[in-house]
Amino acid sequence: NASAPPPAPASHVAPLPPAESGTFRVVTWNILGQVYAKSQWFTHSPRPCLKQARRWAQIHELVRVMNPDVMLLQEVDNFGDVHEPAFRDLG
Repeated sequence: NASAPPPAPASHVAPLPPAESGTFRVVTWNILGQVYAKSQWFTHSPRPCLKQARRWAQIHELVRVMNPDVMLLQEVDNFGDVHEPAFRDLG
């Protein structure tokens, strides 16, 4: 059973600086709906990496680091319960 390393702590990676004046940063990302995060479909991924809580924590951390002005996400589960509060905290 392969063991994945723990995610980097939030304070470990600094966010990208704001976009240059007159520009904006757009991020679009298919974050893979949890219903599709199955180890039999992603045999190359260690099982702990497919767990919902870990995936979502890493998604929120990467969004923080990317510091987007506009964000478009596909296959989003539980937006109002989980993702909206986390993204609201990011601004």
